[in-house]
Amino acid sequence: MAKEKTMAAQRTILSMPPELKERIRAYRFAKRINTEAEAIRQLLERALDAESIAADPPNSSTQ
Repeated sequence: MAKEKTMAAQRTILSMPPELKERIRAYRFAKRINTEAEAIRQLLERALDAESIAADPPNSSTQ
């Protein structure tokens, strides 16, 4: 039986204005989320779901 490949988490560095960072901090504490990274992941998931944007399936033949 072949093992399924799992994708490892990837790090992304981003810059944001202080006001946005403060809004993320407020969301994190209001929702009792342990880390800023998890709060950002949840916000991104919600935004993408609201826009009905799905990820393309992984493709083994990349450029």
